[in-house]
Formats: sequence, structure tokens, C-alpha cells
Amino acid sequence: MKFPGMRRVSGTQLRTLDEADRLALLGLLAEREEETIFLSSRICNGRLDALGPNARLWGFFRDGALVAAMYQGNNIMPVGTDPEALTAFADLMGEREAVKAILGPAPAVLALHRHLSVRWGESWAITRSLRPHQPVLLLAQPPKVAPDARVTPVPLADLEPYYQAAVKMYLEEVGSSPYDATDSYRQYVHSLLRSRRAFGAKTGHDYWFKADVGAAIPGVAQVQGVWLDRRYRGLGLSAALLSQALRYMQETWPHISLYVNDYNVRAIHLYATLGFKQVGEMATVLY
Repeated sequence: MKFPGMRRVSGTQLRTLDEADRLALLGLLAEREEETIFLSSRICNGRLDALGPNARLWGFFRDGALVAAMYQGNNIMPVGTDPEALTAFADLMGEREAVKAILGPAPAVLALHRHLSVRWGESWAITRSLRPHQPVLLLAQPPKVAPDARVTPVPLADLEPYYQAAVKMYLEEVGSSPYDATDSYRQYVHSLLRSRRAFGAKTGHDYWFKADVGAAIPGVAQVQGVWLDRRYRGLGLSAALLSQALRYMQETWPHISLYVNDYNVRAIHLYATLGFKQVGEMATVLY
């Protein structure tokens, strides 16, 4: 059977994935579940060959078995560290154009970045930020800190003030503006509110704490976008605020994961206080 994009490399096979590959891909992702939940959630909510206008899924097979995969869109996520697979993925990418980030399990991300830099040079080698060590944490029981009841699910009517808080968080965390010609970030925030995956605390119409479910699969959710306004920092509020958000999340997803930069010692201590345990490590390359 022929597939679009198929080519053979020394007895192996590199090709785009379709629905016939769903079980094999989910099995590969399950080996590093908390580190690949971004991709798993996309697959759970759509066909492998219809994840978006600019998105593709590549698979690398050896002896008929899927040994590595790569999501290719505005962001790239490699899964698996097979050296031959990573070389093949790098070869097909070409010079970087629209890709904004490489993220995923740390060994795969760092190896792919090396391959891309060697193969294509500065377009991949020069980065805005390289974050090689981002511990992946998991909470599998209720938070150990008493909750702050001021945190509630964010209603759709509060889109504008919550969006403004999200932009502030994005600027602090990523270091660049989320604005673009298509207003995609506002649409993303709108989708969080519509699906009741956004939680926050506000005074009047001003949100000063937020936390989102950025990705989810049955039983497991990944927290993203945790932010506390500078005016409220240093007051000992963070643990109780996040505890309340996590309790809301655990009504739907018993296991909650997140990842954090290794240099953010204060956040790592906060998550440990709440009961999170490290289960893996991610890396992110930002352009």
C-alpha cells in the first residue's frame, strides 16, 4: 500500500500517518504519557490526517513497527529517540520558516534540534530561548494545601478581562507578544472558557490569578498558563489559589500534570508543597 509522503530509508520507512496508524501512535505516546499529552490530546479530538491546515504527522517504521513520530505544524513535537528516525525527520524539514517552537520529551527535542542545526544551519541553530531541562510533574491525589475559594471557573462573559490576564502571562513567560493577524490567541482563550478549562480569581473585572487546562486525555490533564499578578506576589497566596484550581480540574481529570523550567526554584517548591512528584523531563526550543 502506498501512502502520501512515503519513502524508504535502508529498509526502514518514513511516511505520513493516517487513521490506520492510530493505535500504534497512541501506544508510542503512552510510553511517555505526561510528556506527550499535547499531541495525545490532539489525536483524541481529531483524525490523524486532519489535525489542521498546516499540520502533519510523520512516522518512522522499522520492521513494520512504529519506533518514532513527529508532529509538524507551527510547533514541532518529536517522540522517540531513534537516531536514524531523527536524522530522517531533520532531512525532510528544510530551513525553518513558520515553526515557532520545538517541544516535547527532552531527549528527543534536544537531539532533533542538534540534527536540524547540523543539517540546515543558522535557521534552526539560532534560537530565541533554549530550555533544556523542564521537569514534568504529576499530582495523583488531592492537593495538600487548603484551597482559596476565590478561584472559580471563568465564565464566557469574562472573556475580555481573562484574555488581558492571559496576554500578561504570555508576555512574562514567553517573552514576546501573542498578537497576530488572525487573532489566534484570543480564539484559543475563548476555547478554554467555552470548554470550562479556565480558572481564575478576580477583583471587580480584573483577573489577578489564572490557571488553565491546556491539554487533556481521559484521566489526565496538563496545567498551563499559571499566573499571579505581580501585585499579589510574595503574600503567600499561590499555593491556596492553585489548590482550588486543581480541585476543580480533578473533578474531571484525577491526574494533573505540568512542566516547569528548572531554574524556577520558587515554582518547583510550590508544586512540591501541593503534592506534585517528578515523572519526566521536557525541553523547549523557542524561535
